Amino acid sequence: MTLTVSFYHLKFSPLEKITPRLVEKVYASGLRAFILVEDDERLTQLNTSLWTYSTLAFLPHGCRLDSETTKDQQPIWLSTTLENPNQSTVCVVTNQTVVEDPASFGFNRILDIFDATLPENIENFHKRHSFYAAKKATITVWEQTKEGWQAWTNPAIT
Repeated sequence: MTLTVSFYHLKFSPLEKITPRLVEKVYASGLRAFILVEDDERLTQLNTSLWTYSTLAFLPHGCRLDSETTKDQQPIWLSTTLENPNQSTVCVVTNQTVVEDPASFGFNRILDIFDATLPENIENFHKRHSFYAAKKATITVWEQTKEGWQAWTNPAIT
């Protein structure tokens, strides 16, 4: 199966506001998601955001700080370590990590979300984009604008 990678350039909203909305779409489509974060502080922030981002929606999930006994039953799992304890097909990357062999984890889709207001993050994005392009992944790049999301036509030169 072909790997699909979607990059999300955040310019106006923090990760804690955007990630739950993207994961909600994954969950609504009947898929499982694994969310990779950089440290326990971000894990706690995002865990809280998933519980509280909307009064009209519910995203059942667990994280590495919870009981490990039910992690395989969670439709959404958060961790600081690249793994796939809940048999997810979607990997949500929030720490600019390249998932070098997504198929070995069972992932066929990667959502890569990052703060595009920092120049070093743009440089890291180009490296990740090049890596996935070399793997012949289907790549979509979304830039956050004041009006919503806009697809880039040629992200390699931006």
